[in-house]
Amino acid sequence: MKNNIKKYFVAFGLIVTLISCGDLGSNRPSKETYPVRGIDVSHHQGRIDWDDVSDEDISFVYIKATEGENFRDSLFAHNLLNARRIGLKVGAYHYYLASKDPLKQAYNFISNVPPISVSLPPVLDIELPTDLKTEKSHSQIVSEIYTCLKELEKHYRKKPLIYTDYINYDKYLKTGFAEYDFWIRDIYDTPRFSDGRSWSFWQHSDKGLVKGISGLVDLNVFSSNRGKFDSLYNPVQLDSAKILH
Repeated sequence: MKNNIKKYFVAFGLIVTLISCGDLGSNRPSKETYPVRGIDVSHHQGRIDWDDVSDEDISFVYIKATEGENFRDSLFAHNLLNARRIGLKVGAYHYYLASKDPLKQAYNFISNVPPISVSLPPVLDIELPTDLKTEKSHSQIVSEIYTCLKELEKHYRKKPLIYTDYINYDKYLKTGFAEYDFWIRDIYDTPRFSDGRSWSFWQHSDKGLVKGISGLVDLNVFSSNRGKFDSLYNPVQLDSAKILH
């Protein structure tokens, strides 16, 4: 009985420690090494209380804007305007579907994300399923990812980031795409691409706890220091009424 009670309190103490760190996952990079911290959100987080989020040590947020050819995240406008209001550097991402037309996907994002509304580069989220069912060849899929990226770059006049995991990187992105920065998901360890490519953003947890957000949220860090981050991603100061059309 005493051993069981002891185990209970040890487990309880561990849970309290994890919650106090703001992360229920096991991968927690040090703030000394990675001082610039952020989150990524979508309608899955529900209606966020951004005033509460402002109390947290968060410098940036990426917000889901669109998916495929015609889906727009229902909470994109709410998240965008309020994240900007509390002073966060804001970016938007598009969830790419290989089965859909790349230009129509780019236009979906462009029509919903005015360039003046975001200070961070647009992101193309490449998380194609391992059992992807499509008549497109591998080379066509890769070519169409390029097409979408180039259209976004032409419109926003800045190179998009590519968000991905190791499986998709090795299958579709490893050969080529040298001109693009990467945002990599690795919830187990410090990111290491198989070919040694560097990364700019790291999603290190999908079990974050942030004040103002119900449930869990993805946690991210920037690869360098705050000075480098600020020099690369200076926000544009604008009247919020002019951001969304």
